[in-house]
Amino acid sequence: MYDNYINKEQQNEILAFLQPQLNPVLSEYQNLYLNGCQLGLLSPKFKKLILEDLSCYAQEKNNSVYIQTQDWYSMAKILTSTTWNWHEQKIYDGWRNELFDVFDAQDNNILFQLERSAFRPLGLKSHAVHLNAWFLNSDNTIMHWIAKRSSHKEVSPNQLDNIACGGISAGESPHTSIVRESFEEAGIHASQLKSILQSKTYFSFREVHRGVHREYLHVYHLQTTNDLNPHNLDGEVNYFQKMNHQEIIQAILNGEFMLDSIISLLDLWLSLKCFKPDGHLGQWMHKLRIVR
Repeated sequence: MYDNYINKEQQNEILAFLQPQLNPVLSEYQNLYLNGCQLGLLSPKFKKLILEDLSCYAQEKNNSVYIQTQDWYSMAKILTSTTWNWHEQKIYDGWRNELFDVFDAQDNNILFQLERSAFRPLGLKSHAVHLNAWFLNSDNTIMHWIAKRSSHKEVSPNQLDNIACGGISAGESPHTSIVRESFEEAGIHASQLKSILQSKTYFSFREVHRGVHREYLHVYHLQTTNDLNPHNLDGEVNYFQKMNHQEIIQAILNGEFMLDSIISLLDLWLSLKCFKPDGHLGQWMHKLRIVR
């Protein structure tokens, strides 16, 4: 549609910015097995805490940590109690009082539910949704609705973001989640999402201060109009602004964007043929894709 809208030099600059951050070297981390299933990834800090605080259930062998309980209900109870104690001791911050589903290693079946903030310390895989909203200006320029995250956000405060995004809560489907997040974060009603397009799913993997971020990103696109007028309802967004490609690229390279939102934006640009899938950036994006 817009071939070479983002030139090769810009593509290479974006790739050089993203690759070091989304390709972590975690040689000191160890796999975490829960009831025999390889589900998590532990930093040395949290490995030590697990072995100390769960000595009746946990052991280290073959360079991995194993936690064994009677059933998944017991696993949920024990991990919730342990991570709550870590939070109370200020070992890690950001307790959310929100549950996420913990899936099996094949990501097919829900095993149990756990406090959202515990996923990073334990290196568990989470799921999130991201919505790109875009429109064509009168001069045929692609414009994007971009959110400025609140300073009170636990993750990536004050950074630029997609118009709506968020973690998929326990029991939600990606579609249910994107409808909820679109309304809470941007005041977009379900009736306005009739033309929404579900795109691809990507895997975001990086080291963070609480441990490790391992998240599936379910990306959606919505073509809107210049007069959309998004407005935040849950206090998680400071304001919205319209930005073109060049403004977004400069903000990305300045470190102003949340990393996962960049992946979402790149997926939109690929779908609009703003850069070619067989180039270095396109090939790198392909490696992040999850085939379902």
